[in-house]
Amino acid sequence: MRKTLLVLGLGLIALLPVPQERAEAALYWAHGSSLGRANLDGSLPFWPLPSGWFPALEANGACGLEVDDRYLYWGDASGGAVGRAAIDGTAPNQAFIPNLGAPCGVVATATHLYWADGGANLIGRANLDGSGVEAAFIAGASNPCGIAVYGSHVYWANQEGRSIGRANLEGTDVDQEFITGLGGPCGVDVNAAGIYWGDQEFESIGYAALNGSSVDPILVANAVEPWDVAANATHLYWANRWDTPANPGGGIGRAALDGTGANYDLVPDAHNPTGVALDGRLLVSQPAPPRPSDYLRFGGLTHDKKTGALRLLVYVPARGEFRVDSPPIGWSIDKGNPPPWVGGTFRWKLKLWPGRGRAGKRIRRQLRRKGRAPFLLRMTYQQEGRLPLQASKRLAFVRH
Repeated sequence: MRKTLLVLGLGLIALLPVPQERAEAALYWAHGSSLGRANLDGSLPFWPLPSGWFPALEANGACGLEVDDRYLYWGDASGGAVGRAAIDGTAPNQAFIPNLGAPCGVVATATHLYWADGGANLIGRANLDGSGVEAAFIAGASNPCGIAVYGSHVYWANQEGRSIGRANLEGTDVDQEFITGLGGPCGVDVNAAGIYWGDQEFESIGYAALNGSSVDPILVANAVEPWDVAANATHLYWANRWDTPANPGGGIGRAALDGTGANYDLVPDAHNPTGVALDGRLLVSQPAPPRPSDYLRFGGLTHDKKTGALRLLVYVPARGEFRVDSPPIGWSIDKGNPPPWVGGTFRWKLKLWPGRGRAGKRIRRQLRRKGRAPFLLRMTYQQEGRLPLQASKRLAFVRH
């Protein structure tokens, strides 16, 4: 869960005794089961698309996020793996490092990947190409949730141990209680200014000096269930998993390094994030890609005994276009005038009948022989200004 500032001078860590930092300009987040990106001020967001800039994640999504010059990495706690994709979102590998417990947090240096495995209470390590896996690189952690690297040390958040742990990059001089007295730390990052972590019990972002002193467990309040933290030379960023007073859907938070000027809704609609990372790319103004249509739901189904038609209620979030793609049968959609608004959705009435084509003839023939003609209805709904959404539903005409 480290996010990147690690990425900052990590390429030089093996060579320089003094940590080096680099300018950072882009923000990444794990949002539900996909990834998104924006400028550090939240502008020009790239929204997750089914086959667009970033890969949709399999399993239940990312737990912690990291970015370096070429790749995005994430922990998949449900799938027991560390995932990786190219920085442009191509070539996603959901099990880049498989057969782990429940990794939640990953960080990259110039030579290695490190991860926090909450399912096995271990800190793991592998080469950047995924080889040389050391799943039990550091033992004795207590539900580690988030990991960071700075200078010659690796840091992790012991959620159940209520502490921040630290060791040398080679796994020596392990101190599971480098910083103690915390609530439920999850997510950690380190830079020249100090150590920062999210605390799910205290609902805060905490701080300590690099030597572990000057502990402030509530540097930023109202960070409700933060899952990840990232810091650069001027600001803190964190992933609010659940609601905050300022943002009822959770979101990406940002504050100055001293905890002032907190913004709990830096990227509107980036709800319930579980990872955040920073790197040096700056997005330039360009047409924003359209987002997918939100959903297509179905209500009650009735049979018209006189005509043999089917009537299906369809619920959509906004005005838009609807069509039946297959089979080629008769259909019509009644959107109402004005369209009925029921429970926060529009309720449309879809009517289906066999029609006069070959599909209709087959349906009528099957009805005569068996009294029932099942089929798979494929439909498309396109919300205004959004990408089309396909859905399917199994139905059947019945002879009365």
